[in-house]
Amino acid sequence: MKQKQVRSVIAGVVGILLALVIVVKISINIKKEFTGRSDKHKTEEAEANRADTTLGDTPHDYEIDMVRVEGGKFYMGDFNGNRDEQPKHAVIVKSFFIGKYEVTQNQWKAMMGKNPSKYKCGECPVESVSWDDAQLFINKLNDKVGSERYTLPTEAEWEFAATGGKKSKDYRYSGGDDPDEVGWYMNNSNDNIHKAGTKQPNELGICDMSGNVKEWCSDWYDDYHSGLQRDPAGPATGDFRVIRGGGMTDTNVDCSSRYRSCGYPQYGFPNVGFRVVAR
Repeated sequence: MKQKQVRSVIAGVVGILLALVIVVKISINIKKEFTGRSDKHKTEEAEANRADTTLGDTPHDYEIDMVRVEGGKFYMGDFNGNRDEQPKHAVIVKSFFIGKYEVTQNQWKAMMGKNPSKYKCGECPVESVSWDDAQLFINKLNDKVGSERYTLPTEAEWEFAATGGKKSKDYRYSGGDDPDEVGWYMNNSNDNIHKAGTKQPNELGICDMSGNVKEWCSDWYDDYHSGLQRDPAGPATGDFRVIRGGGMTDTNVDCSSRYRSCGYPQYGFPNVGFRVVAR
């Protein structure tokens, strides 16, 4: 009888020990699985962070080189120009900052994730982007910097900057009277885009406002009006948005700092890009 009791006790103890071993193994497996999942989560998180970085989380990916334009009075338009460049009229603008270069393809890709340009060249201006596309880029850029700092220039701001602001020497083109010195256009571009900033800058140090790609402005397109105007922003509505500056496939006439053109805001064109301003 006693032997049976001893055997029973031993069997019970062995059962308990086996149960403890099973519990320990299960705990180890759970810990390994949890650790593995945790490490996997950390790896995925790190990869996501790296992915975010490629989309512009590092400042140099989307940083815009800006030039300060001191506000002042100038005469917008051209007495001897096309009908839509008349009448020449006085305009006063406040001080602002404008991009030294047009937004490049690298900057666009860093912010938007892909390059829509027809002529691929990272350090060249982005093109084939619509006015609406430019707004999406600017909205993302403002989200990154945490303010509503950036926008497209008004047509008045664009022309004031292109003609040299308060340092203007009244050149025909932005930076000089010889289009070959200041811009890429029909006669020298070989119908191709070129790296930003490879031509002579204007009086304010701004590049490529005559040639390479044309540029979207914020305004709806409209005829000019006579009389002094202060910070004009164009009409409230319209069909076309203003486009300024010449492009790589344009004649020297189209590269004049006074020349005006326009386009539907929902369409992009292979010779049209943009630059930003900050106020």
